[in-house]
Amino acid sequence: MTNMCPRCHGPLTGQDGNDESGASRAVPERDIDVCGPCTTDEAVRQSVGLGVALMAEWPARGPHMTWDDVPKAPGS
Repeated sequence: MTNMCPRCHGPLTGQDGNDESGASRAVPERDIDVCGPCTTDEAVRQSVGLGVALMAEWPARGPHMTWDDVPKAPGS
């Protein structure tokens, strides 16, 4: 296991610097571990219909999306 995220080339750690990583949604097998911020970014992008960065587009550039980037429903 590498200590570098293959998607963003950052450290393979979670949002808070812990060792939490997750399976990338870029492949159906979900057998590639990416860092926590990339895991969240992929989940957010998929949930709002943007799709995830394909492996051919890695390393992904730009800031990671978070759940704070998702518009809130009125009254929530």
